[in-house]
Amino acid sequence: LTGSSGLDVFVFTSALGQDIVTDWADNLDTLHLDDVIWGGAVMTVAQVISTFGSAATGSVVLNFGAAGMVTLQGFTNLASLSDDITII
Repeated sequence: LTGSSGLDVFVFTSALGQDIVTDWADNLDTLHLDDVIWGGAVMTVAQVISTFGSAATGSVVLNFGAAGMVTLQGFTNLASLSDDITII
């Protein structure tokens, strides 16, 4: 997935597959994640990041197991992601 210049909102619901965001911009772009992805359990954004997030080689990955994963290519600061996620 590649957004346009400026603010982008990437919305993920139910089964994801293996999606790659190629142009993630911290504090500009936003991920909207439906809690159905991880089974509907009530979680804070910090819990989602600590449970499913990791920094891989040159990317941040949110791995939701069988539901799929989201890779933010070229972005490596997992901690700064907390203000860029909205749970829907």
